[in-house]
Amino acid sequence: MMKPVPRHKLYTPPSSLKRRGNPYFKNKGQDRFGATPVKNTLARLSPKFWLWFFIIVVIGLVLFWLLLLSNVFLVKNIEVKGTSLVSSSDVQQLAEDHLAKHRLLVFSESRLMVFNANVLKKELNDRYSLDSVKVVKKIPSTIMITISEKNPAAVWFEADTYQEIDAAGWILASVSGSVEGLPTIYNNGEAKINNKKVNNEETAIALAKALNAEFANRFSNIKIKQLIVTNDQNTLTLVPIKGALIYFSTIDTYNSQLDRLDILLKAELKGRFEKMHYIDLRFGSKVYYQ
Repeated sequence: MMKPVPRHKLYTPPSSLKRRGNPYFKNKGQDRFGATPVKNTLARLSPKFWLWFFIIVVIGLVLFWLLLLSNVFLVKNIEVKGTSLVSSSDVQQLAEDHLAKHRLLVFSESRLMVFNANVLKKELNDRYSLDSVKVVKKIPSTIMITISEKNPAAVWFEADTYQEIDAAGWILASVSGSVEGLPTIYNNGEAKINNKKVNNEETAIALAKALNAEFANRFSNIKIKQLIVTNDQNTLTLVPIKGALIYFSTIDTYNSQLDRLDILLKAELKGRFEKMHYIDLRFGSKVYYQ
């Protein structure tokens, strides 16, 4: 006779039963937090590391306060060097205007370490035609601005104003009239000045500069009254005090044109220059006169 198979009941603990075990870990969230890599890493750091960490933090806070918040490094002096055409007082005023501004809406540029030297350099280059600009912050309270200006090549007259210009036509400064040692070019044609530059007259400027240096040496008896540009392309006109107008080509070498003029005045027009209306040197070996 077979014995009956014993049946086992499945035990289910009541839902209200609290978790047993270590009382310091009462839920799964605490178990997971205790095993985080960050906590394990921090636990392995030596006391020496923490000592240096706090020293660096303290030094950083002291420097932050000293350089950005305190009045120790306030800008008190602005020095400008190298200006000739550009007004040094205007440059200084532009720098002083920056001291009233802020960076990141919080830090005043009146503090040496906050002052934005690159922005000031850009504004100076935008306002003036310069070769170079250096802005150096000198501890504890000085800003040094060193300017290298472009060399003037001529004076340009247009719209009743005289402008000193460089060889490329960039306007360097406004002047009251002709400048000793520089040729003055009078524009009797369309306006050429645009955006602080005399446009498309580089060859005329170069020729005027060359004539200003050479013409009086080779033709001392002809006194220059004016040098003129008109709407005629590649042309610079010399107006003497007495005698014929002389038309020069701005794309031909000035020496070859002066040589042709010299031959003409010593041969066909000898003693007749003051009676002529014009001499045209713009067509190579062919010289026209009337």
